[in-house]
Amino acid sequence: MKIHSVSMKGFGPYRGTETVDFDTFRDEGLFVITGKTGAGKTSILDAITFALFGDVPRYGSVTDDSIRSKYLGDSPEETRVDLEFSQGDKRYRVSRIPTYTKPGNKNPTQTWAEIAEVNPDGTEKVIASRKVNEVAKAVTGIVQLNAAQFKQVILLAQGAFQDFLLAKSDDRRALLRRLFNSTRFD
Repeated sequence: MKIHSVSMKGFGPYRGTETVDFDTFRDEGLFVITGKTGAGKTSILDAITFALFGDVPRYGSVTDDSIRSKYLGDSPEETRVDLEFSQGDKRYRVSRIPTYTKPGNKNPTQTWAEIAEVNPDGTEKVIASRKVNEVAKAVTGIVQLNAAQFKQVILLAQGAFQDFLLAKSDDRRALLRRLFNSTRFD
């Protein structure tokens, strides 16, 4: 999986729309996301995980007002994350809006998600929309990892490396076999 860009609107510390275009660095090979404490580095990773799987690691899978930017205050602006990535030779866009309470409303907005295949000409073919569980199933099928595996192997949250090292051998073996598609060597 290769991430091309992530766009966050009203998400975490970002009031407006902030976009990180990873394709800018594609010729560099390896790059590092750096910054001072509180600059929003982890929020970028949170947004990627939220777009793909609908949860935010640092909030323990909570997807409500807690991930909505506090800087929006009573604004009716939406909270939304859009992620473009490719798997193999196909490119995808996944978008997600969390449940949050708009000012003046008693009832929160409904969670919304969509995944689409992006054609080379920029047109899109929607694979799944609105039904969050269908989007999750599509993402898991494309990425070949579920949320727990993604967080354990790809994201590896701060302090979680020891959990991976201490996992049962069978759990690590199964995950690594799936990740590296090595079942043909069994």
